[in-house]
Amino acid sequence: MVKQYRVVVHKLDRKWCSIDIENPWAIDVLKDIRDVFCSEDGYTFEVLEAVDEKRICVVGPEGTKVLSREVVFKAVPISAI
Repeated sequence: MVKQYRVVVHKLDRKWCSIDIENPWAIDVLKDIRDVFCSEDGYTFEVLEAVDEKRICVVGPEGTKVLSREVVFKAVPISAI
């Protein structure tokens, strides 16, 4: 299964952007983000890893369908990258 991450980037203590990563080379992408958003330039970031998901489903004569999903993230240490 492919790991999913969300990186929340801050610049000068203000939220700047969020980046969602879901691909087989996610760790390489996280390393690139760490290198691009340097602390010397005022950037900090938080890394969250998907640990679960909530789903809204409907069951009908055609079977079960997923209407919506919400990923549940947990913070992971930046040193783990």
